[in-house]
Amino acid sequence: MDTAAPHPDFATLHGAGRPTPPSRSAMFERAPGEILPDMHDTAVLTAGLAGAFYNCGSERLQRGELQAAMADFTEALRLDPVFALAWNNRGVAREMAGETEGAMQDYETALKLDPMLATAWNNRGLLKTRMGDLKGALHDFDQAVEIDFEYAGARHNRGIARAQYGDLVGAIRDFELVLRLDPAHAGARIELDALRGVC
Repeated sequence: MDTAAPHPDFATLHGAGRPTPPSRSAMFERAPGEILPDMHDTAVLTAGLAGAFYNCGSERLQRGELQAAMADFTEALRLDPVFALAWNNRGVAREMAGETEGAMQDYETALKLDPMLATAWNNRGLLKTRMGDLKGALHDFDQAVEIDFEYAGARHNRGIARAQYGDLVGAIRDFELVLRLDPAHAGARIELDALRGVC
């Protein structure tokens, strides 16, 4: 069975529920003498800036620039403290940087803000697996899969945890479903072949 630990998933910003910043021309359409934007414009601009820092952090995370990514996510959270995706992604960066406790706190905050964020459940499950809490990890992977039935990464991770927990039949079912969802998933193929050799 493959012993390489999967990496946490970082969430992508889909824009759902996030205000779009006004166009540059709209920002300058003010009455003569009006200097400050109204409160609605300020909220929209703040959310837009938080999204911009989030996107920069996500790009830096993909490039492995962990400290810079954490700084960008932290700035996004300063601007928008209820931005669950930013909490999740900062957790990923912290985990990759070896900051286990901080990563766990960030995943838990993301889940408090958005209990339907499947990537945060998956990432917290991965961290719990690394910490030796297989029962807790299985619970988190179950939650991720319940939220997003087709989340192949969470199913794969649950299959690995099930195999480590001794539930080989459940692990085989997970790996088979991963391969139905994503026939090119090499990790699931390797795990499934190894388990079929044991069973």
